[in-house]
Amino acid sequence: MDIYEVAMKMELEGEEYYKKQMDMAESEGIKSIFKMMADDERKHYEIIKNIKENYLDCDSDIEIEEVDTIFTQRLENNNYFTDEVDEKDFRFGKINIDDTVKAYRHALKLEQESIDYYKKQVENAKSECDKKIFERLAKEEKKHYEAIDNILDHVTKSERWLEDARFNHIEDY
Repeated sequence: MDIYEVAMKMELEGEEYYKKQMDMAESEGIKSIFKMMADDERKHYEIIKNIKENYLDCDSDIEIEEVDTIFTQRLENNNYFTDEVDEKDFRFGKINIDDTVKAYRHALKLEQESIDYYKKQVENAKSECDKKIFERLAKEEKKHYEAIDNILDHVTKSERWLEDARFNHIEDY
């Protein structure tokens, strides 16, 4: 496998993972989040495939054996995303966050793991070409992370605003 095949494998496994999460979800809202994430993983796969086919300005000499991605073990375990969630990570002040936000936070965590994976590969790369490829892949994952982070920020803004003392000017009676 070359670098791009590993990256495309990760995107396809991500798509499969989110589809499984979608199938296990009871809430239509959670299903729609995971559908969006699966669709995004497919789009990301196509972006990486396009980069490989059309914008390769250097040839990597890395050949990678079959590898597990951040999704491989999760797919094998067949757990629902809440099995990985630590409740204390999903609290703003005294307000408990619902499963919608948990789903976005879980997706954000997975995107960060992907970014970290590619950054580690940049550090370990032996040639400038390979560094360039891994940096490009990390950049693509960062775009996905930022999109999810923006959604999460929007979804939780009202809860954070209400809990922030600077915005709470209601007098006690």
